[in-house]
Amino acid sequence: MLDLEELMDIKSLKTNFLSDNLGKTEPRKHYDKENDVFSFLFTSSKDRLIVHYVDDYVALLYRYSDNEVVGLRVESFLREFLPKYATSKKEWKLSETGICLKEFDLKIQCEIKRIPKYSHRVISANIEKEQIYLQPA
Repeated sequence: MLDLEELMDIKSLKTNFLSDNLGKTEPRKHYDKENDVFSFLFTSSKDRLIVHYVDDYVALLYRYSDNEVVGLRVESFLREFLPKYATSKKEWKLSETGICLKEFDLKIQCEIKRIPKYSHRVISANIEKEQIYLQPA
């Protein structure tokens, strides 16, 4: 097995910005259908961001300038993440990855709702107090 050098200590990431904005500010949400990636950000697109994977699906997005966590990225969202967490009604927790950020735990709860009138899925991902809706095409 390859011995990889850790480039930064995860404990140096800050959560003040995310804590202040969750439930108060609407994040920018984006679903990339081609790559099956769901992202949400509480910052401008001009910020230089670093992606730090915490497990097979979820990555923290943080600003290069000050190590503030400003969003999340979920890969294989419709193919793997959603079936794993929505069908079992199990929530994803950052703390279950073995990472603790200064007593701050991120949680993602997913739910699939069928709407007969429109015959498509509405996916609800509840991230802490923030209700985020995603409607894939």
